Amino acid sequence: GAQRGARVVMASEDVIWACVKNNNSFLVKRSQGSNKVQFSAEPGNLYNLNTFKYSGLANAKTLDVSADAGDGKARTLVLTKSKPKAAGKPKTGKATIVLKKDARRMIKCVEKEASGFRSDLVLAAKARMAILAKGLRIKQKALKQ
Repeated sequence: GAQRGARVVMASEDVIWACVKNNNSFLVKRSQGSNKVQFSAEPGNLYNLNTFKYSGLANAKTLDVSADAGDGKARTLVLTKSKPKAAGKPKTGKATIVLKKDARRMIKCVEKEASGFRSDLVLAAKARMAILAKGLRIKQKALKQ
């Protein structure tokens, strides 16, 4: 049997990407004429592109911005960061930050959290946050009428 307290060694990010890049349940393949594009609907993928850089499955450090699935009246976004040391523990492996302020403050918060965590995803996280905030603002106007 396994020893008590033994660490589980995970495969490297490159090996995981080689396994999941062509076959996973989040993969969405689209073709328009001769153009074939692969998208990915996995959590942690900011641009929804099937690439190693944005993959939420293969990278140990992932960052995700999503709209809160609450009652629909609250205008909140959720920033989720993975904890690389707790990768094998799904319940405690993520840190969430609820963003309730105006869009400028939310962008500052996203930029601050992303720049120290994964600086290559700062622009993508800010773009995703801006799009979601605009969508929530439009939805909120429709609810008021």
